[in-house]
Amino acid sequence: MQSAIHGFNLIEVLVSLFILSLVLLNFDAMEIFSIRENRNAYFFSVAENQLNSMVERLKAFDKKIDLEKQLAIWNQQNRTVLPQGIGFVKGNQISIFWGKKSNNKNCEKILIGELNCLSIKMSE
Repeated sequence: MQSAIHGFNLIEVLVSLFILSLVLLNFDAMEIFSIRENRNAYFFSVAENQLNSMVERLKAFDKKIDLEKQLAIWNQQNRTVLPQGIGFVKGNQISIFWGKKSNNKNCEKILIGELNCLSIKMSE
């Protein structure tokens, strides 16, 4: 007569631990992704506030005060609140870039990723 075997053997335990570790790793990956996206959203919001700040600054001073001086003050604030933040005013278009450095002063569309940019056109 064979005796009944009760409990789990070592292989079953190892397989279940492996499956559990894969599930936990996926939770970690989701956490990292959501932290990265929240960071991007935060910088996007800060950039939007900085654009609005420059628009209000230009409207308030009505371009009587030197634009270069206002742009220098604004870019100093941009570097403080955004990683490698820099802004440009070209005609009635105001653009702000952050993230990877770029020599491109053109922000035709909203970019998210390595180089982030936002642009707004002021009404005359």
